[in-house]
Amino acid sequence: MTEEKAKYRKLLAKRSPTKLIEVLKETLGTMDFVVFAYLYGSLLSWLKGSTLPPGDVDLAIYTEESIPAPKAELEVMARLSQATGLPQEVFDVRVINEAPPYWAVKVMQEGMLLFHRDKDARLYDFMEKMARERRQLLFLEEAYGP
Repeated sequence: MTEEKAKYRKLLAKRSPTKLIEVLKETLGTMDFVVFAYLYGSLLSWLKGSTLPPGDVDLAIYTEESIPAPKAELEVMARLSQATGLPQEVFDVRVINEAPPYWAVKVMQEGMLLFHRDKDARLYDFMEKMARERRQLLFLEEAYGP
């Protein structure tokens, strides 16, 4: 484990995971360009009972297409840092819009949906698209090998 990761683990161990998640939900809800967001990784494992505190906060976000992915990731990291008082580097934010299907489906299956705009069907459209692309990849692997 890196020294930096150990430092973040100590910082996060002092936090209530449920309170931290509430702040994440509230803050993500204020960002108009975020359509939906999933929590995954070690914070989610900690919330589910793991005794090892998380080393970071992993988030997958789906954004409006008008904002470039790097800009969206940095903006989310900065806003979450400001809202939580944690360093920006604690937040590992990934835009999921054009993610590989295997990873996106895994995040959606195993992760926790933190936020989505109620009347926005893009979450469901994206889930369907990723499932369809994953099925196509599985078919190709079965037909031609990995």
